Amino acid sequence: MRELLFHTRATVAGSVTVDGKPAVSVHLKLDGVDSGNTDAGGRFVLTGVGKGQHRLHLELIGANPRDEVFSVASGQTILQLGNLEMDPLVRLGYTPSLHMSAEQVDYDITLWIIGDPHVLSRIKSVSYTLPAPLSPRPVSGAGANRAFCYRQTGSLPLQDFPLGSNAPVLALAIVDLGAGKQFQVSTPAGTTRPPDCLAHQAGSASPASTPVAPGQQPSSAQEQQPSSPGQSGSSPTPSAEVPNVIGDSQAAAEEYLENQGFTVSVETEPGPLGLAQGTVWSQNPGPGPEKPGSMVTILVQAQSPTSTPSR
Repeated sequence: MRELLFHTRATVAGSVTVDGKPAVSVHLKLDGVDSGNTDAGGRFVLTGVGKGQHRLHLELIGANPRDEVFSVASGQTILQLGNLEMDPLVRLGYTPSLHMSAEQVDYDITLWIIGDPHVLSRIKSVSYTLPAPLSPRPVSGAGANRAFCYRQTGSLPLQDFPLGSNAPVLALAIVDLGAGKQFQVSTPAGTTRPPDCLAHQAGSASPASTPVAPGQQPSSAQEQQPSSPGQSGSSPTPSAEVPNVIGDSQAAAEEYLENQGFTVSVETEPGPLGLAQGTVWSQNPGPGPEKPGSMVTILVQAQSPTSTPSR
């Protein structure tokens, strides 16, 4: 009788996190009806929820969907669902190997993305941003079965090295799943690198296949690939190294590739958010050996860097 005379209209509140971080703009559906999005702190409030059992569906690009079933009792006015955790599609890892002297820091930094192979197979590209001033530009990730990896080595004056302070330094990656679906993941420094992580060396034409000891610079491609027995005196198949031109201007990238003997195809498309117009944000094929004269396609940031890529 009470429910007939005074319909239950409860306020249901809660919050959403992904990997422990507040999840912004999570799309909510209550019993199949669109019910808004979470706010900047990952919080939500649903009003006018009636008596009985309900299903709250959560959707967010970059996370696995989640359903939360709850019940509202007759006459209940407030229901707190607490925190609802969503599982991320992928996770970003970041580990520095450092060798400090009185004047400088030699660093060897690797970033990687790991996750379910089915999810990783959908990724079109990954752009990493290393902690400034280690790298001022995003770099397209190298694909592997279960990981996308990027690696950078070098030296900096001790006073300029960002990891020397007590403040946590985050690494950031923007992941493009295609069809206009982009999301970003960030992480503080970690300690473990996946064993199957094939990393692209910053400023190098070929992937780094073996770790570099702290304080040492990577060997050249010729030093990393000794000749096999029985090949002495034979003529190798002509090849050239495709340079890494991601982050360069279109003009500089074209000139560099053509000087290395490659043909260049330019496509203008919106890339990662915040990238300057005319900047190369992806290339195909990536750095590595190719036949001289091969075609290298570069994707250049379109006029409106705030627009969403479409593929």
